[in-house]
Amino acid sequence: MNLEFLDSKDGDKTVKANGIFLHSPYSPKKEADRFVDLLTCPFNPAYIVITEPGLSYCVKVIRSKFPQAKVGAIRYVKDFDSFNKDFDFVFYKEKGTSIKNQLNSYFSEDKIFSVFFISWKASEKAFPEENAETWNEIKEALDFSKTLLITRQFFEEKWLINTTNFIKYSNDFYSINKTNLPLLITASGPSLEENLSTIKELSKACLIIALSSSLSVLLKNNIIPDFCMTSDGGYWAKEHLKKLHKYNIPLAITIEADCQKKILKTHALIPMCYEDGISHIFCKMTELPFIKAKRNGTISGTALETALEITDNKIYFFGLDLKEARGFQHTQPNELEINASISDTRLNSKEKRAARQGLKNQALMIYENWFKEKKLPQNKVFRVISEKLRKNSLGDICDIAPEDFNQIADKILAENNIKKPDCLLKKISASSENKNLNKILSYIKEESESQEWKKSLFPLDYTALLHNPQNEEIKKKLEKENSRLCEKLQKILIDE
Repeated sequence: MNLEFLDSKDGDKTVKANGIFLHSPYSPKKEADRFVDLLTCPFNPAYIVITEPGLSYCVKVIRSKFPQAKVGAIRYVKDFDSFNKDFDFVFYKEKGTSIKNQLNSYFSEDKIFSVFFISWKASEKAFPEENAETWNEIKEALDFSKTLLITRQFFEEKWLINTTNFIKYSNDFYSINKTNLPLLITASGPSLEENLSTIKELSKACLIIALSSSLSVLLKNNIIPDFCMTSDGGYWAKEHLKKLHKYNIPLAITIEADCQKKILKTHALIPMCYEDGISHIFCKMTELPFIKAKRNGTISGTALETALEITDNKIYFFGLDLKEARGFQHTQPNELEINASISDTRLNSKEKRAARQGLKNQALMIYENWFKEKKLPQNKVFRVISEKLRKNSLGDICDIAPEDFNQIADKILAENNIKKPDCLLKKISASSENKNLNKILSYIKEESESQEWKKSLFPLDYTALLHNPQNEEIKKKLEKENSRLCEKLQKILIDE
């Protein structure tokens, strides 16, 4: 990088980058005044980010025009670090770093839409490659955040409806007692299949938590878990729970999860609640016996957090592959696969579906990274998986080959440490009065027009409206969706 620092006509410093003046050779401060004076922003920005502002003459003028905003920069070179003191934050466009990731890390998906991005025009010419890449990454960061807001807007409504259904229809509540027994967690990755016989042998000597997607596999192999666990709010998730209609297996369920009403009414439930969102507010209004759950990207993570609270002994994962594989991504039978197979044809065959499932999966990468970053006690949590199926490592989780785990299983069985299922769960008395449905109804009527309610449940529309308060189309859409949701929630609570 060829930088040349010079004195301008009025005595202030200016600089050339690759032979191009980044600031006026005559009066850089007046140039900055004119630049900022011409800036127009269609919304009231909470943040302003300017790409490679050089000697940063514009930052003080920007603060004067937008006093409520925090001001940051994206640097293309580190030669201007001594001019960073006036910025609230600085990102760097460097080899091996991603502006998109830096933006997504610093700003939440809704806050990034409160950012006014500005390009210092001279830098576009002096750093054409860096500038083009940076603005492309800014667009990618905005697109990524918009996708997250769309997903949140869908699920926030769904979660609250599921929560309301749970509070209304659930009846039979249990808590989990602590134990000193080994604990097995079954996920549904392909490696589960190679361990089924060992899991069956251990079913009388260990506790077993079956993630909902693995339930069909266990039951087909005559393995009855101590309880099943579900946390997914999507409508497809309850398909995995269908087998519970025929089996009296307790269900640990986050209240945002989708579940058939019949199961809520008739099954032994271990209710779990995350400590955020309007769902949590609903929970606090009741006197029901919720267990605190920690929010993370995967049911496997929720199960691990729960297992660490339950047992002082070791925890063993099965089927926790978290990596794409040839063929089906789940041990069969799998309820979603069974449903999908109904629509198989010669042109859209089972083989095609299996091939698509083997493509790179962003969600699996997120889940994998969660486990890699999770700090765990040493020699506490293990994954049983053969070397041929092991395509990653999961941080503090130790990997054990099935043949090596067989020796551990023999030792557990030799200790004759037979579990007593009746001691695992403790029944908790709760009546319909504990649900405080009228209190929740009142909250909906009083708070459903508040900004916090709308921001939480309709983050995409709320953010769009902040940017353009005069947009009547978005305003009417938000009001219509909010009215529809409130009517649905009230109907659930009032209906007999």
